[in-house]
Amino acid sequence: MKHILLIFITAILFAASPVPGVEAQQPAGAMNQEQQQAAIETQIQKAKKEAAFKEAELLEQQGTLRAVIDEMEQKKKAQDEVHAAMKKRYEDTQKEVESLQDRDAAIKKEADEISIPLRSIAQNVAQSVSQSMVSGESPGRKKIVEPLITQAQFPSLENIQKMADLMFEETARNGKISVSTQTYTDSSGKQTTGEVVRIGTFSALWRKDGNIGYLEYSSTKEAFSQSLTKMPGSHVKEAAKFTGNTSQGMYIDPSSGGAFRFMAEQSGKEDPVMDWVKAAVDYGIIWFLILLSFISLWISLERYFVYKKVTIRDFTDKKSLELVLTNKLHIIATIGSNAPYLGLMGTVLGIMITFYTMGNEGFMDPGKIMTGLSLALKATAIGLVVAIPSVFFYNLLLRRAKVIMMEWEIENGRERV
Repeated sequence: MKHILLIFITAILFAASPVPGVEAQQPAGAMNQEQQQAAIETQIQKAKKEAAFKEAELLEQQGTLRAVIDEMEQKKKAQDEVHAAMKKRYEDTQKEVESLQDRDAAIKKEADEISIPLRSIAQNVAQSVSQSMVSGESPGRKKIVEPLITQAQFPSLENIQKMADLMFEETARNGKISVSTQTYTDSSGKQTTGEVVRIGTFSALWRKDGNIGYLEYSSTKEAFSQSLTKMPGSHVKEAAKFTGNTSQGMYIDPSSGGAFRFMAEQSGKEDPVMDWVKAAVDYGIIWFLILLSFISLWISLERYFVYKKVTIRDFTDKKSLELVLTNKLHIIATIGSNAPYLGLMGTVLGIMITFYTMGNEGFMDPGKIMTGLSLALKATAIGLVVAIPSVFFYNLLLRRAKVIMMEWEIENGRERV
């Protein structure tokens, strides 16, 4: 198109230019004028030609510009379409982001509703496990739940499962009596290894070289120690019987060591005289009464068999017969008359020990008072049990002796003296 337009303009210019042969036949004067006019026309033609070329170039430029403009408009239109699509996509993405943010906030709220109580439970489990005597056998168990306490994100199901397993293990081991070899701190502050008997989560005992005693558990160290070295002797004896399978019960401390610690502190304040009085009641009076009962029974049986073997014909003298018949009866009479007083003395001493223990411990336990009084009355009961049969046997034997002597008098024809 551009080339055709240039050819068309050139043809117009050639058609408008003068014929050279005609100009040569004109006169010289007219020729100068004509030459000037021709020069002017030539310049005009040249100017027109240049104008035509410029116009052609302009038209060409305008056509190129239009094409460029059309192309740019098409590109702009395409870009506008892309922009509109991107804008729509951005708006859709923005809505999706807002929806995801709302969903994330809802999920976070639900997660907080679960994780916050779960972390609180984990803290309670860690504290409970740390205070449990089971951790004295397996230190460091609370580390299992520490990730649940310190995690910033939602607790993992694996850690939750571990905490649940720990809770079930704690419940199972708390209800059992375990015997294991453990390291604990002895009374001198040194680490030693020995047999540890744990009774649930209430009490723990150490047993080594035939000796036994109570252990105290420290939750901060998760370890046992022999700090309860001054426990009452009755508690230690019951513990020894329990571990030796000769008793089905023993003293335990449901206060996690507080009561036993108080008893150990108070045990060091006991009076040696009162200890002697306790021993006198338990091993002196009661066992002495039991011994007297055997003596009374043995003498009664011995007198009974003697009376059965006595033959009045063998005695020619009443005094000799009376000596044989009344021999040892005074022992039965003495036992029968004094046994109640011995029992009463044991009761008085037992009541004194009970009230002394109450004042020494600083509190009044009704159950303990009743137990102490019942044990004190035990001495009087044993005294009566010894006295009543002794008096009965004495009267029975005395009556039998009198009957034998009366038979001797009748046999020998004498009056009863």
